[in-house]
Amino acid sequence: MHVAPKVVGLLCLGFCSPFLCAQTGFGNLRVGQSVSAIPFPCADVVACEGEFQSSWVRVRFNNGTISNIHVMYTGKTRAGDAVEVPPITLAQTIRVHSLQDGMKPPIFSLAQRRDGSVFGLVDTENQIVYITDSTAPGNPVEEVVYVRLDAPVLLSAAKDRLPDGGDSLVQAARAAAPYANQSRNSHFRRPDAATTSRAEQRIEIPPDLRSLEDRNRGGGGRTATARLSGLPSRGSGTPRVNSRRP
Repeated sequence: MHVAPKVVGLLCLGFCSPFLCAQTGFGNLRVGQSVSAIPFPCADVVACEGEFQSSWVRVRFNNGTISNIHVMYTGKTRAGDAVEVPPITLAQTIRVHSLQDGMKPPIFSLAQRRDGSVFGLVDTENQIVYITDSTAPGNPVEEVVYVRLDAPVLLSAAKDRLPDGGDSLVQAARAAAPYANQSRNSHFRRPDAATTSRAEQRIEIPPDLRSLEDRNRGGGGRTATARLSGLPSRGSGTPRVNSRRP
């Protein structure tokens, strides 16, 4: 029996155990888990970050429960250090995240804000948002965000499904070269004058990536997320579009 994401999300707000509500996640770090599950030191009341599974991960939480997991491929840490890892393509990120063991067969839609502007793609079956500015398999991805079932970006995604549901992206992901990021090949250092402006173009989390519970409680923008860009709302091909600030 299929249960709508909004219904499941409401169940997760008060009627099921943290284990059952841990619907999505990166490895064994799951949305819906207790903050005690975070695998690196965490003393903040809103968000913590650290190295996990050879990636730089920022975890956002509310009332002791993990609400968002950000896997960062560009930008800065909260301390201001530059995140420097090998570039990763959309196909590779789908292979790493949506095709990891235990996930459902992914279905992709456009990730849109309430004003209709697009900031990436969302795997609605696994609650994973890919922040990117093109649907081309070889396009770079800036950040991947695991969200709660009641995140507005999921609730609005049904009408914006890709024409093939993303089957071509999944095929490209299965054929993509494994991502070569390992701890020994990546590092995080304080940026100098030569650091590109792209790494500095960070904005607060858009409401569409926050859960309804976070928004109702006024939770919000202390955690940074990647640059948002425009994507075509619908149409053929995979055209790149000029960046447009929200």
